[in-house]
Amino acid sequence: VDETPRLYAVQAAEVAPHYEAIHRKPPPRAASSLADGLKVSNPPRLKEMVHAITSTHGGVCTVDNSQIQKALKTLHRKGFLIEPTSATALAALWKLEESGEIAHGERILLMLTGSGLKAL
Repeated sequence: VDETPRLYAVQAAEVAPHYEAIHRKPPPRAASSLADGLKVSNPPRLKEMVHAITSTHGGVCTVDNSQIQKALKTLHRKGFLIEPTSATALAALWKLEESGEIAHGERILLMLTGSGLKAL
């Protein structure tokens, strides 16, 4: 890699300490119960995460249940057996592209880490 990539975090709209730390305000609240793996109100490495995000000129966004469901269905149709929390990566990408923060066609890496076997 020639340069450090921008890092983006995605959080559930209900519990978003990274968003609050970076934006210095709570996010718009919305139901995000599907992303139970992201609902950590007091993450142990919050300062380190905020530093990694800001030092790479990245960002953080929140997603809600409807955005998660849409991403989950899309990924399942493409053959990825993942849990809803993992689908938040694609939901966040769509949201960041829509806002113009990430350009369409930009090279990105989405990490899909949670197996859908435990969510069946």
